[in-house]
Amino acid sequence: MMRLEDYGVRFLGVKGRTCDEVSVQEHVDVLVEASKWVDSAVSKTCNLDGNVPWEDFKNVYLRAWEGGAKGCTTFNKDGKRFALMTSAEETPMASQGDTCRIDLETGRRECA
Repeated sequence: MMRLEDYGVRFLGVKGRTCDEVSVQEHVDVLVEASKWVDSAVSKTCNLDGNVPWEDFKNVYLRAWEGGAKGCTTFNKDGKRFALMTSAEETPMASQGDTCRIDLETGRRECA
């Protein structure tokens, strides 16, 4: 077995957090900062939940673009692909075969 030290903890005194412990703004801030140092593109997913208002959701992309990011991805834990990032206690909101419709005015999803 090999022991690896966490660089962030040892040298910077920073303890990491899981993706659900980071705010949407912090996700975007990391994306924008990393984009400043990369010539091509940076892959960063900004995690959201279904309670985010439509305007706030759209502003994630606007803030990323204004900050110079070349792309942005969001993940809605209450969305269709819910099972990708869930704890064992959580259960999906919609079953595998549900049909969903997105209201283009509000951005809200409705599944049948």
